[in-house]
Amino acid sequence: MQPPASSRTIKRWIKEGITPEEAFERIPNPGYAQGLIYLITNKITDKKYVGLTVQKLERRWEYHVQQARANYIKSDESLHAAIREYGEDAFDIEAIDKGTTKKDLELKERKWIEELNTLVPHGYNISKGGVSGGSHKKPTTIDNITFESVKKAAEYLAKSINISIAAAEKRIHTGRVDIKKPAKQGHSLIKTKAYKAWSRIIHGALNPNSKEYIPDITIDESWRDFNNFFRDVGNPPEQDMAFTRLDKSKGFFPSNCAWLIKSEASKINAAYMKKTGRLTGRKKKK
Repeated sequence: MQPPASSRTIKRWIKEGITPEEAFERIPNPGYAQGLIYLITNKITDKKYVGLTVQKLERRWEYHVQQARANYIKSDESLHAAIREYGEDAFDIEAIDKGTTKKDLELKERKWIEELNTLVPHGYNISKGGVSGGSHKKPTTIDNITFESVKKAAEYLAKSINISIAAAEKRIHTGRVDIKKPAKQGHSLIKTKAYKAWSRIIHGALNPNSKEYIPDITIDESWRDFNNFFRDVGNPPEQDMAFTRLDKSKGFFPSNCAWLIKSEASKINAAYMKKTGRLTGRKKKK
């Protein structure tokens, strides 16, 4: 079957992070073909919000809820504040119009905001509308929050770690969004034994491209975030300690890991290597 988009467009989409399956099925310029004007109504207060989207209504509503939980828009008059106050079940969302071009959608958004009188304080719209992003918005997830575009995600990231939006966009494109806010002087954990142990696990034991890679070994999902790892294990109580798996046949989990004196850790390692036939003793000198 012939895909809707050209091979060049498909290649570009895949390079931008879209899966091959989605790229082959995607219609070029989805904002023009599938753009909607939608209406959100608070069933308790009857206040309304008009929006423009090129996504499915269900997905757009999910974005609103996720961003409300993240306190993304703090204005007390905003839709997000209302979702936090009344709960997501207090709202209905419906499509009220369609558009065929970006300009057409923006004009209709402005028209509906004016016609339904949804500007604050009468409704939840905090602007007159009519300004949308590009037609190729790419949903982007940061801190388990899904944003409808890289631009929105970059604004959140920039505010969260106090960097410029340009720097935030670069980090998103290079996959470096997990970098934390610089620690205050005297509070950095990067040079601690806990961080070094965690880094060896993530970038060594679990990395197929590393010489320290251990096949078939997994990690507690929460430990992929250093903050969770540090919360559970902390730094070693004594300097001469190593972070060790108690059962070498199992992965990195709270019940299977501990800080041990290095001599004890070596005994566990030697016993496992002997059991698996990988321990070879030193040849005695004649």
